[in-house]
Amino acid sequence: MTFAVLEKAAEIWAEARSANQPNKVKENIDVDCIIAAQWCLLRDKYPGREVIIATKNIKDFQRITECFNWQSITYL
Repeated sequence: MTFAVLEKAAEIWAEARSANQPNKVKENIDVDCIIAAQWCLLRDKYPGREVIIATKNIKDFQRITECFNWQSITYL
């Protein structure tokens, strides 16, 4: 994990807190913020490429990232 990822995670966490969006851990940055931050940085680094999060927990990511239930992702 890099400083850039932690910095972006802190930004995402602060925005969620200021918007009164529910977080599982209100006092600390949680792993969802860190994963979302990594997604944001990858999306910016590789424009034109599809970057998605494969998860079972769609509701925690859908307000920030492009995510899908991992079982519904198929590639032909």
